[in-house]
Amino acid sequence: VVYRDEICTVADILEKYKDDEDYYVLSSVLDASLRIKVSVRRATEVMRPLITKAEITALISKIPDIKTLPASTWNRGLEYKELLHDGSLESIVCIIKTGHLRQQEKVDNKQKPSDSDKMYFRQAEKLFYNEVAASLGVGYDEAKAYITQEVAELGGEE
Repeated sequence: VVYRDEICTVADILEKYKDDEDYYVLSSVLDASLRIKVSVRRATEVMRPLITKAEITALISKIPDIKTLPASTWNRGLEYKELLHDGSLESIVCIIKTGHLRQQEKVDNKQKPSDSDKMYFRQAEKLFYNEVAASLGVGYDEAKAYITQEVAELGGEE
């Protein structure tokens, strides 16, 4: 499962753990020391299933059509935060595409990319490629290479 921005497994269920409610105990796939307790009642609000291979394929086909944030966005950081909070992989791809485009524009104009753009770009990449990697049973770099190759074959940009 994905809990906010962590890929987890359900390690246990604690019956009547707190306030007579059952809780899931989640264990992070990337950080074995991280254990998270989530109320079963609230689970659907803060957790979602890991993307499937079929969903990855469908998402890859949509990537060229996923819009970027407009260049004129006055408060890009706020929009990035809202997209991250949304939690959908389409929103994460929007951040990656926008960050990639902004970085390329800055390089073309011999300017330094903003720290904010770089931070959100890296955070979105980490979330996206870690989830794809977990779903496909490969490493982060392999997941990134796979997505990049598939999108390139479609004639779009990552």
